[in-house]
Amino acid sequence: PSIAVNWDIMHPVWVAKATMDEAFGALRPWIRHVHFHDGAKSGRGLELVPIGEGEIDHRRAVQLLKASSYEGYLSGEWINWEPHETHLPRELAAMKRYEREAV
Repeated sequence: PSIAVNWDIMHPVWVAKATMDEAFGALRPWIRHVHFHDGAKSGRGLELVPIGEGEIDHRRAVQLLKASSYEGYLSGEWINWEPHETHLPRELAAMKRYEREAV
C-alpha cells in the first residue's frame, strides 16, 4: 500500500519537542498534506490561538515546504472557539502572507 503523512506542524514541536527542521527532515519523504494551527502554553496546558499568535513557527514551515517544492494541500483547524466568520479569513490571510514571504 501507499503510505503518506499528514504533517500536523504543531504536534512534533509540542509532543516530541522537535524543531521545525527536525520534524520536517524526518517526515519529508512521506508528506502529502500539511495541517496548520497554533498554540501557546497557558495555565491549562496548550491553548489554541490564532496562527501567528502562538509558539509555532509557521514561517519556517512554509519556507521548508517551498524549498522542497511541496505541491500538496495545506489545511487549517477551526474548533469552534470563535466565530468561523472571524477565524477563517484571519487564518487564510496569515498563511497567504507567510507564503508570499517565503524565500
